Parts: sequence; C-alpha cells; structure tokens
Amino acid sequence: MSAGSATTPAVSILLAVKDGERHLPETLETLLAQDLREFELIAVDDGSRDRTAEILAGFAARDPRLRLESNPEPQGLASSLNRALALARAPLCARADGDDLYAPHRLSRQAARMAGAPELGVLSCGFRRIDETGAEIDLQAPTTGDAFIRFQMLFMNALLHPGVMFRTDLVRSVGGYDPAYWTAQDSDLWARLLPLTRMDNLPEPLVSYRIHSASIMKTRGEAGRALSLSVPRRLLSAYLGRDLPEAEARAGVELYQGFVRMDPAAVRLGARILAETARVARAREPAAGR
Repeated sequence: MSAGSATTPAVSILLAVKDGERHLPETLETLLAQDLREFELIAVDDGSRDRTAEILAGFAARDPRLRLESNPEPQGLASSLNRALALARAPLCARADGDDLYAPHRLSRQAARMAGAPELGVLSCGFRRIDETGAEIDLQAPTTGDAFIRFQMLFMNALLHPGVMFRTDLVRSVGGYDPAYWTAQDSDLWARLLPLTRMDNLPEPLVSYRIHSASIMKTRGEAGRALSLSVPRRLLSAYLGRDLPEAEARAGVELYQGFVRMDPAAVRLGARILAETARVARAREPAAGR
C-alpha cells in the first residue's frame, strides 16, 4: 500500500520524533511487524539534528506504508502530531513514540475493541515500563471503565499517550492537539473530549514504555508542572462547581498522586480538597459508591 494508494488503511499511526536515533530503529521494527497489516505510519521528523531522518528514509525505502514528513525546525510534539493527523486517511489513529516498543497485536486488539464499541472514542492500554537498555522496570495495570477513568482524570492522566487509539474525526472535531501545551498535550486533549465520547483502557500490556533521563516529565521544570496542573485544575473546578485556586488544585492533585513530598500544610489542604471531591462524588455518582 503506497501513500497514493486508493486503498484506505484501517489505522493511521501518528509518530512524531526529534533526535531519536538511539531507539528509533527498534521502535519502527515493532510497528512495521504488527499483525494488523492494513495501516499507514505517518512519521514527522521534528527538526532532528542526528540520524533520525536517515533512519526513517531507510525504513520507508523498504516499506511503503511508512510516510515521511519533516519540519525544517522543531515545532513541538503537538504541532507535529497535528501535521500527521491532518494527513491521516484511516478512521482510526494510533499514537506511537520513537523510543517505545509495541506488542505485535497492539493495533489488532485495539481496533477490534473499537469496532465492537461504537460509543468508544479513545482507547489506551496497560504497559510495561522499561529503562534505557530495554530492561523491564515494572508492569502498570491501567484504570478501566469510562466512569472510573473520568474520575481519575480529575487528578491525573489515566491514558498512556503512546498507547492510545482514537477515532480520527472525533479528534479533528475539537481541533486536534493544542500547541500551547508543550507538555500534557494529551491530558488537555482528553479533557476536551470527555464531554463528547467514552474512554477506556485494555488491561493487556501492549506497550513497553521507555523511562529515560531525557523524558519531558523529568525536564519540564516548574513552568511545565504548572501547565500540566492546569488540566486537572479546570476539570476539578467544573466537578466541584467553583473556580479552584491553583494552590488548592496543586495540593489535591499532589496528595492524590503521591509522587512528591508535601509539607504538612499542603497535606492538610489536599485532604480538604479530596474530602470535598468525595462529598460531591457521593451525591453525583451514588451507584459508584455502593
């Protein structure tokens, strides 16, 4: 299937990569070996200065399902993904990152689930965390069920971004990714989609998600953390029916997540936010509380 083929692929894989030469070949091998064969892989080289373009060109020469795009200068993940999204020809899009590994049945499992659940617009999966060498760190079992995912989204992202499959037209209908979110672009997108569709995770680990020192989660700094916090803050504000100050949102989110050390005052503030959220949940979602 060539880029100009009249055959419509079942899935469009959206891959944006910048300076990914170290892990990209292994990633591409796992994507091109999928047991669902009717896909296109749209790869956007986001201004790489290493051998990324050469590696992509080499794989494209041997497999016409790989379509190449290039940004002369880095545009960021959100803009690069929007470029790929605009070119996608399939009714379903699957995300992939250039340093992760994918089970050979990843696409087929997710496409089958979405075919059987037309109300489902976004679907991710369980995953294994691996280190820079590929050694397994642990196995992450995801939250499942739309109602539970919606509640978890009040405090943290419940969907692994490079494991997501979504309906192309649905994401296009909200304008795709927001380039203002240079981090947490996925959380922002899911937040905008929550009123429009249902979401879920397959419990099966279909992605080996690489943890390394260059991860944006480790390098984004205070500005990135504040931008990321803006997503649960707006969701919590809507859920609680009041404009939640940043300090209250941060305390509630950090206490729920349990990832950072908090001083006693922040713990007390976070506990109040969690208690308030629980009161609203008991009134709004009585079935879930039984």
